[in-house]
Amino acid sequence: MPAKRTNKAKDYAVKYLHQTAKMSIEEIAKELNIKVEDVQKIVDSTAEPKETTRKKSKVENMMITKTSGKKNSGVAIMTEAASQYNDEMKKKIQAKKQLPKGVNKIFDDK
Repeated sequence: MPAKRTNKAKDYAVKYLHQTAKMSIEEIAKELNIKVEDVQKIVDSTAEPKETTRKKSKVENMMITKTSGKKNSGVAIMTEAASQYNDEMKKKIQAKKQLPKGVNKIFDDK
């Protein structure tokens, strides 16, 4: 009678036998004494992981990161749009800064 649940060792064994030894699902189930449905679930869960790509922020999209002549990627040149965006973000951050509790600002230092 096949086992109802599998442990990690059997999961890894199923993955190894399927991917490396190229055994069929039925052969793996018979070899490890596991239900064919359980082996199928384990094999299906080992699908190729999706490639994750890091999304660039707005400022990174506005930066020039490669030179035109030699195509060097060790360079970062800020464009006018990136500079303006950076200035706007600084203003927003400064506007959000609050004074500590009990401190009142009388004159604005500019």
